[in-house]
Formats: sequence, C-alpha cells, structure tokens
Amino acid sequence: MVSSTRVSYSRREKNTKIMVTSKSTIVCLKIILLSFFLFAGKTLAVPAAPIQHTLSQPDGVQFKARQWGDEWNHGWETLGGYSIARDASSKSWRFATIQAEGELIATDVLVGSNKQPPSNIPKHLRPTGLALNRIKQRKASSLSGKLTPGASGELNRVSPTGTANIPVILVNFSD
Repeated sequence: MVSSTRVSYSRREKNTKIMVTSKSTIVCLKIILLSFFLFAGKTLAVPAAPIQHTLSQPDGVQFKARQWGDEWNHGWETLGGYSIARDASSKSWRFATIQAEGELIATDVLVGSNKQPPSNIPKHLRPTGLALNRIKQRKASSLSGKLTPGASGELNRVSPTGTANIPVILVNFSD
C-alpha cells in the first residue's frame, strides 16, 4: 500500500511539473507574440554589417566588397570605397554613377580584382535628389503604417489568390 501511494505521488508530481512547464511556456509565447504585435511597426532599420563579402562576376572573376546602408537605403561598394551596382541584363557587377534623378546606375566598367574605376567617379556615392526623396517617403509611410500609391496611382494591394509565404512558429510540446 505504501508503494502505491508513492507511485501515485510521483505521477502527481510529474504531471504538476509538466503542467507548470506548459503554463510557463504558454505565458512566454504570449509575451513574445504580444511584443511582436506592439512593436512590429515601430522598429527602425539597422545598418548593414561592415564585413567583407566575395562577389563573383559571370566569367568567374572574384572581388571583395562590403554592403552599406540599411533596409531603406543600401548598396555595395568595393573595399576601395567605390560604389558598385549589378547590371540587370548581364548580371555583372559594374562601377556605379549617379543618373539625373539621383539613382545609382551601373557604368560600362566591370569591377574586377585589378580593374580601376573611371576617373570621373568619386568614392562613396549614395542616392541623391528625387531618388533619395522616394526612399525617405517609403520609410516614412512604412513607419506611420500608411500605404503609398503605386505607379498607377492606386494603392498597392496583396493579391487575394496565389501562394503566400507566412512565417510560422513551430513548438513541440512533450505532453
């Protein structure tokens, strides 16, 4: 009889531990989800990590570069400080220059291990003028939670059909 009481007590103790663990896990998850919803729209962009990356040209030539900026205004530059852009059609990295509206665009000069940038291009180019104003407007509208008009003048909307990737938090409970 004593042993059955002991077994019963052990089971009760084990179940109590599981219930306490489950309750504390649920409380933690609730706090995490609540903080996510409260602060999701108010977070600010963080700067790009100032580490060296090895980028490759389509012909296999490799060179070192680093990212600059944050989630709103960003790009790449060589270790020498010259801004670079990837040409959309050839998929090659080229030295960048500023177009009339202030946007960075690729020049005809490829970036390579021993290639020099054009002499008329200064170091550390960044978007200016209208391009910079568009970036600032996107940032301000995102932080305020308002939608911005698209190119056609109507608001950008998510399609009601198709596939959407939604982040999911998976939890494996032992009970």
